[in-house]
Amino acid sequence: MANYCIKRDGIWRFVRRVPKDYAALDKRRIIQHSTGISVAEDPRGIRAKKVANELNFDLETYWRNLSNGQSEQAVRDYEAAKYAARRMRIAEPIADASKRTIAELLARIEKLEGKLAEDRHAVLAVYDAVPKPGITFKECAEQYIESHKPGWTNPKHAAQWSATLQAYAFPVIGDVAVDKIGNNGDGTDLIMKVLKPIWYAKTETASRLRGRIESVLDWAKARGYRDAENPARWKGHLDKLLPAKGKIAPVKHHAALPYAGIPGFMDKLRGNGIHRPDRC
Repeated sequence: MANYCIKRDGIWRFVRRVPKDYAALDKRRIIQHSTGISVAEDPRGIRAKKVANELNFDLETYWRNLSNGQSEQAVRDYEAAKYAARRMRIAEPIADASKRTIAELLARIEKLEGKLAEDRHAVLAVYDAVPKPGITFKECAEQYIESHKPGWTNPKHAAQWSATLQAYAFPVIGDVAVDKIGNNGDGTDLIMKVLKPIWYAKTETASRLRGRIESVLDWAKARGYRDAENPARWKGHLDKLLPAKGKIAPVKHHAALPYAGIPGFMDKLRGNGIHRPDRC
């Protein structure tokens, strides 16, 4: 962890500049806190660094909460504006409002009649004033699981999905905006960075993980959060970069029972209390 401790007036102080990613949310520019530990008592700053690490952890948590709150609101506004657009039977909002022709914009404005003009999300939809949110892969995955959970008959399914994504995908692409995970080299490199370390050692898990990532990215595209082709798809893409799981961990079937041995096998089954269906 970076060392954010400095000496000032005989006291160890925690000082950190607000990262660019959070500059719009936290206007303080530079954060300063006293550790409450004097340089004379802790000349090497060992105790002060521990306090500074705790202050830094709290600060990172604060910034993430600010960012997540803003992201969740952006998603709600975007979804509400899309719903309003469908309700008014106009095209959904686009990121670049300048692409609308004057005639098209006037036709959209005419839809704002009566109480609709007081509907914030309807106005945002008409004027293309709601930006597409930069939703992360982790946020998409969580929403995908929640939306599909009611249709999964096995209650363990959601837990398995969450566990594999949490263990292998989120550390690499969890905080990456899904619109950045495209079909270019960078997007494919990210997927390979997730899969390659376990493709040979945990082939079945890696194969299921690939399918789950593909499903989440397809869901994100259907929701309008990304436009590119899916870099996690197998056929015509990853099958050119990774060997098929059957070639790494081939399925081993039990040896077939010779036809002549069937009567004796059935006798053994009946001797173990297993009967033919027609005699139950």
